[in-house]
Amino acid sequence: MIAYASEKGRTEILAWLLEYKNRTADFADEQEKAEKKLMRELCSAPDSVIALKRLWSYKKREDGTLLITSYKGTDTEVTVPERIGRSTVTAVGSAFSGMPVDQKVKITLPQTLRYIENCAFHRIEGLEGIHIPDGVEAIGDFAFYECDQIQNITIPDQVKKIGDHAFQGCSSLEHITIPAQTKTIGLFAFEGCKSLESV
Repeated sequence: MIAYASEKGRTEILAWLLEYKNRTADFADEQEKAEKKLMRELCSAPDSVIALKRLWSYKKREDGTLLITSYKGTDTEVTVPERIGRSTVTAVGSAFSGMPVDQKVKITLPQTLRYIENCAFHRIEGLEGIHIPDGVEAIGDFAFYECDQIQNITIPDQVKKIGDHAFQGCSSLEHITIPAQTKTIGLFAFEGCKSLESV
């Protein structure tokens, strides 16, 4: 149409067609820029997969859920996510071994958690307290080994097993509640809990 208007000398129509072409080209360009901006914002959202991958290492379990294997951040107040992408977080492994020992640490666990694996919170001396979610079924060996600031622990009703050395060296632990459904308490689970007043 532009070529036709040019050949016929229809300058008014030619000008209108050229303006329309430029305007629609700008719209397409602006729309593309807006979509890119939106994608950047989505990817930088704190609960986006990209943002969570910067903070957490994890692997898939046989049932398709996730095991958190390490925390890569530097914050001392940490919330473990319930989901990463479409997968649910059901287990925490030795993810926090690099946490600072000379600072107070607060870790919030997700309600989706089912397993606290071996050495999950091993020697986090600044961990003063932690709420174990109701759905947790097992606490692994050395899970809270030498977390010497924890004073109280309530083990949820679903926990069937407390592993070997699970709370060994928790020297400030004063009170612990263990449910009737717990079938196994491992070797030395509470050794060195010298402040323990009631179970």
